Amino acid sequence: MSRTNFGQTKNLRDKTLKMTIIAEKISEILKKKNLSYLKLIKKIDYPESPFYQMLRGDRPFSDIVMEKILPILEVSQEEFEGWILADKCSREIIELALKAKKEIYNTHCHSERSEESQRSFENTQDDTHCHCEPPKEAWQSNNSSNKSSNINILTTKIDSILHAKGMSRTALSKEIKYNQSALNKMILGRRSISKPVFKKLSAVLGVSQNEIMSWIIADKYTLKTLKSAFCFYLPKF
Repeated sequence: MSRTNFGQTKNLRDKTLKMTIIAEKISEILKKKNLSYLKLIKKIDYPESPFYQMLRGDRPFSDIVMEKILPILEVSQEEFEGWILADKCSREIIELALKAKKEIYNTHCHSERSEESQRSFENTQDDTHCHCEPPKEAWQSNNSSNKSSNINILTTKIDSILHAKGMSRTALSKEIKYNQSALNKMILGRRSISKPVFKKLSAVLGVSQNEIMSWIIADKYTLKTLKSAFCFYLPKF
C-alpha cells in the first residue's frame, strides 16, 4: 500500500470510528481482545473500503461479513443488528417499536397459550432487563432479523385504527387518493411506503409518521434486537 493510500485509509477509518454506534461497540470488543481493525479485516478476508462503508451505514452489512464477524466478536446476530438499528432510528421510533412488539406478543400469548406457558414465554422473550453484554457463545444461536411471529404488526395496527373509525381500506385509498392495490401491498408489508403516502396515512389515521415507521421496524426485527438497540438510550451507570 502506498503512503498516500495508507493515509487515505487511516483518515477513513478514524472518521468512521467517531461516527457510529456499531463502530463504537466493535471498537470496545476489539480493545478487550487486543485486536485492531486491520487485524479484524484480515481475519474476515474482506476489503477495507467497503467494510468501513458498512460501519458508517453507507451500505448494509452483507451476510458473508455477518457470518464471519459474529464468532470473532462473540455476539449474537440479534445484538449486532441492534447496534445497526440504533444508528438508523431515533429513540422514539425504537421505543414505539418495542412497545408495539410487546403488545402483540402479550395479545398473542393470552389468546393461544396457557398460563404456565405464558410465564415461561415472558421469562425468555420479554425480560425487562437490558442485556448489553453478549452471552457465552451467543453467536452460535439461530438468530434472524425476520419477524418472530406470523402477526404483521403494521397490518394489525392500521386495520384496528380503520375499524375504530368505521373505515375500510377501500375508503382509505379514496381518502388519500392512492391506488387501492398498491396501498394494500404497503399495508401488508409487501411494498415500501413512499414518503407522500406516509404523510397522508399519518393525517388520516391520526398517528405520527414515526409511529407508523415503528410498526414497520417492529415487523422487521425480533424483540431481542429491538431491546439491544434500545440499550443505547438507557442511562449509563
